[in-house]
Amino acid sequence: MCGVLYLAAALLVGAAPGGDAINAVLGDRSWIAAHGSAPVNASSEDRIAVHLAFVEAKLRSVDTSALTLAQRERRTHLLDILATYRRGGVFPRRGVDGYVGRRPRFIDDRGVHCAVGHLIAASGHAALARSIDAELEYAYVAQMNVPELLDWARAHGFTVEELAMIQPGYSPVPTEASTRAALFGSADALTLRCARKHRPPRSVRVSITGLPDASADVSSQSLDPFTACFVEEASRIERGRGAYDQTIQTYAFETRIPIRPPQRILEDRIARIRLSSDDTSCTPRPKALVREARFDVRVGSEGVEANVTTVPANAEVATCLADYLEQGLRDFGPGAWRLRVEGERRIAPRVGSRWFQKRLQNAAYNAALKCRTTDDAFAVSVSGFGRVDDPQFTLDVDSEDEALVACMNTEMQDHLRRALAVSRKKSDGTFERYVRIDAAATAKVTVEVRAKADMERRAKEAQERREREKSMMHF
Repeated sequence: MCGVLYLAAALLVGAAPGGDAINAVLGDRSWIAAHGSAPVNASSEDRIAVHLAFVEAKLRSVDTSALTLAQRERRTHLLDILATYRRGGVFPRRGVDGYVGRRPRFIDDRGVHCAVGHLIAASGHAALARSIDAELEYAYVAQMNVPELLDWARAHGFTVEELAMIQPGYSPVPTEASTRAALFGSADALTLRCARKHRPPRSVRVSITGLPDASADVSSQSLDPFTACFVEEASRIERGRGAYDQTIQTYAFETRIPIRPPQRILEDRIARIRLSSDDTSCTPRPKALVREARFDVRVGSEGVEANVTTVPANAEVATCLADYLEQGLRDFGPGAWRLRVEGERRIAPRVGSRWFQKRLQNAAYNAALKCRTTDDAFAVSVSGFGRVDDPQFTLDVDSEDEALVACMNTEMQDHLRRALAVSRKKSDGTFERYVRIDAAATAKVTVEVRAKADMERRAKEAQERREREKSMMHF
């Protein structure tokens, strides 16, 4: 199959192939958003279900106004199917595949489809799902150079990146190497659970035995309370609940696991928490535009308490950022410890010329496509600027077609307003979409729209390919 479907490797920032994160694009953001911590001692089934619920909600919140009515209807229908698939709780299992760490599997030995494969088959394209599985059973979406898959994604209102976000990875058959990696990778999370009540040592020495049911028994000769707690928690890492199509090989080994002080763990966690406008939706807000946040995070018997002040002062932004920090650190919880981290972060504005250029390009193309007044191909240029606290961007469509200009202005303003809006919690507990330009920005773009006949021809060719795939189901 020739290559037209490709997702840049730069998008796969969530997890490196062969790691333990549930998704190659989003990593374990789903579990962290739901539980405030990494997925330690969680079953593979639970992690997949939490991820699919997270990505379903994320995809339902996407602005789909640029899609056709048919695309929006297909997309919504398939997201409903994804929800049903998730609730069913039957997901692919790994076999003898040679891959280390979590890995996608399109269709397993029982015929169980992965989430993306299930959506394709449920939409009437089971032959396409089978053809992908035949050549790319263990591939990431980013690696699938399949023209028919790109056609399917477009027809059903999805982008390639969205399909990559949906695709989970499945746990491998437990081995000594995977269990060892899981223990060391979970050491910080296990430490936080046990250090709430017991003073941690510098390291713990444990013995691990992998059992035929894919669970693992962890023990230690040490009798101190922290190690006893650590061993109990570590015994749940390999729970024996995975689905595998081969006999589990037993193993046994001993190792010493370094224990980092909770204070160091807190410092590292806070260093990784991003407070920019794109990450928190805490800025902008009414009153002063915040350019810096100073925080004081303390953990003690009452749990996590974050105090934030902003420069310039803005009480609403400060409260929002404090809540965001506390939610991101809630796995520390109340304990017999006294931890504290102070720091400051620059808060970059949401808007800028680069932000405006990218979104104006999308807005202009979608508007030109919707507002076209001719069946011929045409090009149109749009320039614009925004000033701080302007209610909207000022746009200029370079065309003598007054109807096109008026329609495009309306469509682009709506598109930009949706892109700019953030969710703001009001004093009565309800939410509103708040819009504010918080930095000066300028941009100019030119978009080209194909002739209607050309677009209809391409759409017809794509439909014919889909019909051919359907006919293959009868063979």
